[in-house]
Amino acid sequence: MVKQHSSNMLYLFYGTDADRVRAKVGEVIEKLKTKRPDASVFSFNPESWSAGQFEEMIGAQTLFAGKSIILGRELLGFSLAAEFILKHVDEIQESENIFFLQEGELKKDIVSKIEKKAEKVQEIGVKAKAGKPRDAYNIYAFSDALGDRDRKGLWIEYQRALHAGLVPEELFWKCTWQIKNMLLATRGSRAGT
Repeated sequence: MVKQHSSNMLYLFYGTDADRVRAKVGEVIEKLKTKRPDASVFSFNPESWSAGQFEEMIGAQTLFAGKSIILGRELLGFSLAAEFILKHVDEIQESENIFFLQEGELKKDIVSKIEKKAEKVQEIGVKAKAGKPRDAYNIYAFSDALGDRDRKGLWIEYQRALHAGLVPEELFWKCTWQIKNMLLATRGSRAGT
């Protein structure tokens, strides 16, 4: 794939193995920090998301240190952040700063939009145990059951997710962003009435 811009500094690491994704991102950031020890690292997650601050990071360059490293954790699973990032992916790609997106499981259309602009996209899954293939699991079935307020369905999906090898921490964060989305939808419907 031919890169269109020489300062392409967008990386996406995602997959079903949250621990390995986190470890890989940490490893790459540490390598970058050895090359640029004066680089500042800024982190965003669904709880700390601010479109204004993220937009500042796209255009900002510190006076003395040069490039900054911006780490977004689970932002593409949070609708407000995902919408912003996908809308501004060209500017992120062309930024003087270095952007990392650390995600869980993603839909293919989101991956393909980022892939067109990213320096590197890597999917990291759970390794099969004892030669047995890992069960495929759709994490969105879990969050959909929560959104539908289906207690029994949520418990069943939770058990399926654990059986498929997902870690409880990943399920916790999916619950968190789903609840935020539900609250946003509630606020939006109140504003419209």
